[in-house]
Amino acid sequence: MTSLPGAAIATDAKLDRAGSIREPEGGEPICSPAGAVQQAAALIQINECSAYALILSASAEEKAMSVNVGTVDRALRVVIGLALIAFAIPVGFPNTGWNWIGWIGVVPIITAVVGNCPAYSVLGFSTRT
Repeated sequence: MTSLPGAAIATDAKLDRAGSIREPEGGEPICSPAGAVQQAAALIQINECSAYALILSASAEEKAMSVNVGTVDRALRVVIGLALIAFAIPVGFPNTGWNWIGWIGVVPIITAVVGNCPAYSVLGFSTRT
């Protein structure tokens, strides 16, 4: 017998009338068409389940990243973000030592550009109409 990856095949095996591969002395079938069909059906079912799971996960990602920030909310976030960044760069503001906190202004600007606020997603809130 020679072995191939995942299968054992007799070099002198015979094909019978039913299409099954048998040992030379009429022993048990090594591989039958029905068995091959069942294996193929099982693989197809696994692939269908995998595809369905992929579709479900894609729809979950879409929900997680859906737009939940409205136009007015976006404008306010940009204005507040720019004001905070202006405080971080002491232009017209006194240097207090706490100016670094103004860099938090990047967060509202990013949420305004992306249109998604993670806090709104967690709370199930939306300002988009």
